[in-house]
Amino acid sequence: MSRLFVLPIFAQEQEEEEEGLDLSTRNEFQLFGGVGFGIYSLNDNDTKTEKFITATGIYSLGIYYSVSNHFYVGIGYDRLGFATNQDSAKTAFVKNLAILTKYNAHSSEKSAIHFTLSLGTTRFKYFDLKTSTNINASSIFVEPGIGYSHFWGQHVGYFLNASYYFTKYNKLVNKDNKPLKVTNNGIEEQFWISLSGAHIKLGLVYKF
Repeated sequence: MSRLFVLPIFAQEQEEEEEGLDLSTRNEFQLFGGVGFGIYSLNDNDTKTEKFITATGIYSLGIYYSVSNHFYVGIGYDRLGFATNQDSAKTAFVKNLAILTKYNAHSSEKSAIHFTLSLGTTRFKYFDLKTSTNINASSIFVEPGIGYSHFWGQHVGYFLNASYYFTKYNKLVNKDNKPLKVTNNGIEEQFWISLSGAHIKLGLVYKF
């Protein structure tokens, strides 16, 4: 008799547990767009120039897809426009295309705190006033970060994200596709630059 009494209760508890699972974020798309700024330390292998801090304005677009209640993957695009020295460059910008991942470490009905990671390709371009030519470079970048999102209703909300950004352009070329060179201690080397710093982004999210 006790066995017949225990089994129905066990089954009932299991059904209640399954009904309590939060499935609201599975198979969900999130479109986002925003603006921000970046501050970087710019380094290179030219011993004649001083290292300096530079800044950018950022436009950001992308989409996430939730593969589980907490984990998202997606694709993102960023355009970084640099504040340039009027004596050396007329324009300087970077275009990034990345694979995105996001993990919701803590979430409620309306809000979430998440960790992010972006990994992708980056293309740098600027106009050199001294030579009146465009300089190009391409590489990969990595961008881990942490963020917060909040939804006002079922679909629309906002996000705030802070991240660390790093990339290194090992080969910069001119309009004739010839690599730029520097001479250090009498030895000619291929010119490279690296960027490492922080990004702050704020924008809107639409989920469906």
